[in-house]
Amino acid sequence: MSRVSRFVTSRITLAVIGVVLVGGAGGLWAATGGPHLPGQVASTSSSTGSSTSTVTNPGDATATPNDGVSPTATVARPAPTQAPRPTATPCPGAPSPQLHVQGSVESVGASSFVFSTTCFHPLTIQVNGSTQWPGTAKAISQLQPRWHAEIVATQTTSPNTYLATIVDAQPDN
Repeated sequence: MSRVSRFVTSRITLAVIGVVLVGGAGGLWAATGGPHLPGQVASTSSSTGSSTSTVTNPGDATATPNDGVSPTATVARPAPTQAPRPTATPCPGAPSPQLHVQGSVESVGASSFVFSTTCFHPLTIQVNGSTQWPGTAKAISQLQPRWHAEIVATQTTSPNTYLATIVDAQPDN
């Protein structure tokens, strides 16, 4: 019976030694450059966090466990590049006393017109003899609804009402 127990014991011992060697060699291979290309970064650290090494050229790397603990390998991979998302230009909280905006003519009266933008609508734009007309429309009588306009104006005492200094308007193509 002692022969059988020695035989079983020696085979078990041999198997345990084999597992330890193969596992240790696999860990060493992974830590020293097995799965990554030259120039990538690999770090080794123990479960206690006591040893760390960086590998920039896998052929030059050696792993040495610290405190008798087997090292584990972590391969650093670059994060995927993401294209920036387009963002809309934010609208200011409210129209300011000085206004310089682009938008659309909604309706036209004798001395004013209703104007809307993506941020502010509707705005009443008043005109007078000092208003400059550099665009297609040279006077308020030539201005048409749905035309595109760029307005430079100053706020009057009424809310959402402005006196135009420049109205550059043309048909919306």
